[in-house]
Order: sequence, then structure tokens, then C-alpha cells
Amino acid sequence: MIVDLLKTGESEKVEFKRSVGELKEIIETVVAFANANGGWIFIGVDDSGAITGVKIGKDTIEKLVNNIVQMTDPSIYPSIDLLDINNKKVIVVTVPTGNDKPYFYRGRAYIRIGKTNRLVSRSELERIFSEKLFQKRPSNSILMAASLSDISEGKLKQFVREAKERRSMKIDFTTVSDILTKLGLLEQGKLTKAAILLFGKNPQQFEPQAIIKAGVFKSPTLIIDSKTIEGTLIEQIEDALIFLKRHINVRYEISENGKRREIWEYPLEALREAIVNAVTHRDYEIQSPIYVRVFDDRIEIENPGILPQPLTVDDLREDHPSILRNPKIGKVMFLVGYIEQWGTGTNKMIEYCVSEGLPEPEFIETKITFKVIFRKEKRGLNPRQKSLLEILRYRKQITRQEYQEIFNISERTARADLEELKKRGIIYSERIGKKVVYRLST
Repeated sequence: MIVDLLKTGESEKVEFKRSVGELKEIIETVVAFANANGGWIFIGVDDSGAITGVKIGKDTIEKLVNNIVQMTDPSIYPSIDLLDINNKKVIVVTVPTGNDKPYFYRGRAYIRIGKTNRLVSRSELERIFSEKLFQKRPSNSILMAASLSDISEGKLKQFVREAKERRSMKIDFTTVSDILTKLGLLEQGKLTKAAILLFGKNPQQFEPQAIIKAGVFKSPTLIIDSKTIEGTLIEQIEDALIFLKRHINVRYEISENGKRREIWEYPLEALREAIVNAVTHRDYEIQSPIYVRVFDDRIEIENPGILPQPLTVDDLREDHPSILRNPKIGKVMFLVGYIEQWGTGTNKMIEYCVSEGLPEPEFIETKITFKVIFRKEKRGLNPRQKSLLEILRYRKQITRQEYQEIFNISERTARADLEELKKRGIIYSERIGKKVVYRLST
């Protein structure tokens, strides 16, 4: 019986609260139980297990339930029992383990560890989301109509060579089946969608929406060149970049040692990162292609699928967890060198653009798509940089760490801001002992 739990004291699955006035702590515990193995909250019991009882008004239970439902995300619907123990009322909130983890209260996820509620760590959030998404990932689904004969042995061998060269992967080509099994691309002996997308002879035979449509626009309705890019995902990345290079300008600079350097209208590294992100993270269940649009003043790269929770567009400008919608595809992209480090793609796009004096790329989320926009006009100083110049006029010098702390930004963003100011000749750096300081050039 539920009442027997009172004798066990507080534990991983039992929590005591004196009154419904402790609403914040009650809801934190509800979330913690839902994110763990469920549990019971006894309201009207002190920490020692003594029954204190609670006063029950005509809407006490209703208000408690409504608060829990409205203040949890996703909403948690607990069951409520009212016990009469020694002529005192005790409310029992029963919380089952959640089937839609992770759960949040006021933007924070809690989990029950022993007798306490703890904030879920970043790594634990990644794990929970990965497990959740794995069940829904269309790229993990089996293609019943496909067989091993639909896989290109040559493309698979090329992958093995590149993985050994780039990641020192200890793998030798044996058979198509063996390599796909090691990559997790066979499920119950059947090909997954990811296997066909990555190594298929003709991926679009099975996944016609897995293409890139590229176009050059003189206006929103006037297209002067277009191409439908098909093939494996790796082939699509390379062909999309070739298309972009054909339609953006390039100039050349000769360095002091006589070497020629290409300077593209948009940083190729940033464009590549955006295309890799679109191909790797798109939702392959949505029957729509990736779009690459070239305008006179900008480039747009748009893929089906919004950001996985809890990521937001603002998170993409700082260090953030990598939550892969398509982990099998992501793994292959990492092994062949298209992804260098998890969760850094958007930060790299920003770095590449800022270092060339271009505006930071715009990240936009619509109802069903995610879009990156690169603009080519040279940008002015951002508000942080303008404020820094005012600071330097007063305090004469600053370190990168100080700049980072003053503006509460990541190390990556701080370095990019300072490097841009150096390239423009506005500031210069000088090493003093073990630290580097930055000063105004004039």
C-alpha cells in the first residue's frame, strides 16, 4: 500500500513536503521523478516522516494538478490521492516514469539522484535526447525494398580509405555486409535508410526527396540558373559547393613569399559547414529537398527539419551540445572529416565570416525548416567591439580573458572579435610574460 512508503523515509522514489506552499520544490520533484524512475510525493509530512497534515480547500487539489500540468514541459499528468492518517489529511502525488523525456520546469531539467533533485547536466541531456531521437530518427528506419546489391562497393571502399587516413580508424575492407554492420547501418540484416543515403548506387530510387535544389536568383521569381543535385550525401555536398563556386566571385592576393591566395566573396569553409550541417541534420521524413539559393546580396541554405529540443537559435552562437537527429549519418561524416568536432559547425561559420569582415550568418527557424543566410556586404563593428574601443581609451590594454568576461561571451567569439579588429589595424597585440594584451593602434 502507498501508506507503507511513509515508513521507508525519503529515498530515490519518495519525497516528503509539509505543505502545498512548497509548490516550487514539489514541481521540481515531479520533474525529477518523471526524468528518472517515477516516485511518490507525500504532502503533509515533514522531513522526519512525522504526519503534519494539510488543510484541504474546495479547489486545493485542482490547483495543485493545474500548476503541475501548466508549469512542466512536456506537461506531466500525475495522479493525486488524498489519505486520512490519524485524522490528518495527506496528499499523495504519484509520478510515473516519463515516456517523453526530458521534462523541464521553468526551462530546467531535474533528475532524482538518491534523496535529492539535481539539475540534469549537459552531457546527460545529450544522452536523453539522443535516446529519444533514436527511436524516431527516420534515417535509422529499415528499407525493406533495398538489398545489399543496391550498395556501391566502390563508395564503401573509398570511405574505408578516407576513414583510415583522416581518423586513423582501424578498419579494413572485408565485405559490404561486414562494414555496414560495423557502422550500424544494418538492422536485423536489412539496410537502413542511412546506408542507402551514404553508400547507395542510386539513393534517389528509394529516397527521391533526398536531394539538393540549387538556384541562382535575380529576383524571388526570376531564376537564371538551377540544378538538381543527386547522388550520395557526400557527393551532394561536393556538387553543391562546386555549384556555389561557379556563381560567386573570387579574387587573388599575392603574399610576401610569392604565393597566390584565393579570396572568395563568401568564405568557402563557412559555406561547406552550412551544407554539411544541412545534409547531416535535415529531417529525412519530410518530403522536401534542401534548397541552396544564390542572390546578388546573399546565399541561403535551407533544410527540412527544425532544431532538436532544447536547442534554440540563440544557442547556436555559443558553445552548445551536439544533438544529432541522424547519428549514423553524423558518424560517417565525422569519420571522413566533414565534421571535425561535435557542436561547433555554427560557431565555425561565424568565425569564418567575421574573420573576413563579413556579417555573422543569420540562423532562422521556420515551422518546419532551418535556414542559414550569408550576406556579403562588409560589416561595421558590432556593439561589443565598439564598447571595447571605449574601454581601451580608458584602461589602455585588455586581455582576451578580460574581454570574454566583461561581455559574457565564449572564448571563440572573443578571439574572432579581437582578430577582426587586428586585421583592420584598429588594435594590436603584445605578449607580456605569459599573457597577451591588446592595445589601440593609435
